[in-house]
Amino acid sequence: MTLASDLVADLDRLYRASVERLQRAMSAYIADGTVPDPASRTDGSFAYPEIRLTYKGGVDRPTPLRSFGRMVTPGEYKISVTKPAIFAEYLIEQLTLLIEDYDVTVEAVEGRQEIPFPYVIEPGHALSLDEVSATELSRHFPATELAHIGDEIADGIWVAQDDTRPLALFDGLRTDFSLARLRHYMGTPAEHAQRFVLFTNYHRYVDEFVRWAGTQLGEGSRFTSLSGAGGITISSGDDIDKIISDSAWRRHQMPAYHLMADDRTGITLVNIGVGPSNAKTICDHLAVLRPEAWLMIGHCGGLRPSQRIGDYVLAHAYLRDDHVLDDVLPPEIPVPAIAEVQVAMAKAAEIVSGQSGEEPQAPPAHRHDRHHRRSQLGTALFEVRAALLAQPRGRHRHGVRDDRRAGLSLPSPLRHIAVRLGQATPRRTEAAGPGQPLLRACDQRASADRYRDVRAVAARGGQAAQPQAARVRRAALPLSAHIRSGSRTNALRIRNHF
Repeated sequence: MTLASDLVADLDRLYRASVERLQRAMSAYIADGTVPDPASRTDGSFAYPEIRLTYKGGVDRPTPLRSFGRMVTPGEYKISVTKPAIFAEYLIEQLTLLIEDYDVTVEAVEGRQEIPFPYVIEPGHALSLDEVSATELSRHFPATELAHIGDEIADGIWVAQDDTRPLALFDGLRTDFSLARLRHYMGTPAEHAQRFVLFTNYHRYVDEFVRWAGTQLGEGSRFTSLSGAGGITISSGDDIDKIISDSAWRRHQMPAYHLMADDRTGITLVNIGVGPSNAKTICDHLAVLRPEAWLMIGHCGGLRPSQRIGDYVLAHAYLRDDHVLDDVLPPEIPVPAIAEVQVAMAKAAEIVSGQSGEEPQAPPAHRHDRHHRRSQLGTALFEVRAALLAQPRGRHRHGVRDDRRAGLSLPSPLRHIAVRLGQATPRRTEAAGPGQPLLRACDQRASADRYRDVRAVAARGGQAAQPQAARVRRAALPLSAHIRSGSRTNALRIRNHF
């Protein structure tokens, strides 16, 4: 039986050979103008290696309960791979599962998808572009063409050109593109990113994380160093505040800090700034690194009167009103949290606080209690990582999840999704005035007693009586009968399921 480790070794050998051929050809052109042989652009000399898999099917075997490493349709599969040494652990894990559980044949071969020349010019490499322009090089060597880079596979809109199916969501070209963008956005080598990722848009959280991370370094620690934006590396005993203040992190759009471990089980924190577009961009690029989980941390106010300053709030759904994902995910579909992450976070909160969440909490004795709770961030991060690693190995990493596993226990907060769905339509139309259509595509009308004083409402130009309702209302969003009916049907289905 073919070993996955041997396949990855073959991939690495083929990839290094292609990179060396491309670098030699570029060096010759820069030195004396030698143009590469035109045949090298078609015979795979400068191309990524490929994994090719044939699944015969027809064997009656139990279907694995995991949500990844599964084969459904017999046929031919392939995917190009870049930097196999970086992704060796992931590739070996995935290929081993396929080889052991399915009747497949797998091989590593030379591919035909070319490596763009910017991706083989590493920092500090001997190649110098001072005497030649990138435009001139692109006439003779493969260059980055954005038209060939996309998320058609991940978004489910990929169209087959032949009988071969994609084996993964990201090919070599898409992965190299994201690695380059991560280096640009984060200000650190993409290879330093760890498998557990935190996002924030408040710099004070970055300061807290960096100071805490510095205390985790030293003799006996499994963490090796702290990598930061601007190319800084912090070791045990360094003056963290001085190094951070002198660094060039402000030049980067989304500066990152990585508390690194040898097995990449450390923690990465990225300051993504403000706006859902930044969040989507960094997630799209980090996805190629196969992280275990990522969390967004921040602060908010005015959720409900029972909450106090310093309370931790664990969100269980994302009510989208920013339209960033509308092209790939219809707005009437909610985005719930991943069950394993919710369970891990809830368990970590109980361990850190020593409370189960059922008993009443006494008000803080003094205002400094909230600072004490904030100082427990490091402990919570460790507990979350441990709880996630203790979960079954059904990691989603990337691909469509399938949580319909036997014995999966969903956290109780997810049961409120049905309530949120049922409330979605009334919230969007709360600002409808008396006599105005409650739903634009239906015959329902807002009743006159929706407001205490109809004439006062009319004098205000039909504005909602509750100011916050007007703020959450979607501006002129038409809600059709089909959407309304489908949403409420889904809500009822979820209620019955739970």
